[in-house]
Amino acid sequence: AIGRERRENLIRQLETYEMHHYMSRNALENYLLSGRNKTETQLRVEHLINIRDFITTYPGFRCWLTGTDTGFNCLLKHSVEKGDSGRVFFYTHDVSQLQGELNGQIIGFYTGNPVIIDQFEKDVSIVKKGVIDEFREPDVLAEYLTRLIDQAG
Repeated sequence: AIGRERRENLIRQLETYEMHHYMSRNALENYLLSGRNKTETQLRVEHLINIRDFITTYPGFRCWLTGTDTGFNCLLKHSVEKGDSGRVFFYTHDVSQLQGELNGQIIGFYTGNPVIIDQFEKDVSIVKKGVIDEFREPDVLAEYLTRLIDQAG
């Protein structure tokens, strides 16, 4: 039920906002191909299928593969109205761990502090420079994800 609600909320958000998601190509391949067992691998395959489907269905959902391994995860929300500050949600662990062995642990922080937001914007600009040109088009990226899914399957 939580997953369905999160999905529906994301779809509602995409009606108004764009989402740009930057993923390290190495981390993505490692995530998908290093499952500890068949069940875990299947869950990761389904996760990637969902990402691929969002890429091909919702133009505002953009994913970028990078050659940059960031070592951190964050969600940066830009301000919508003039004078409003953005927000950053910084989380320190792999999401798959949060749903398992680290469930219930403190994982990061959420803030509207302009100094911290400015720093995360600088960090994201570094990651943007590492986007792999070959995968900039959504259809090309979707084809690559399909090949990766087939490889894991």
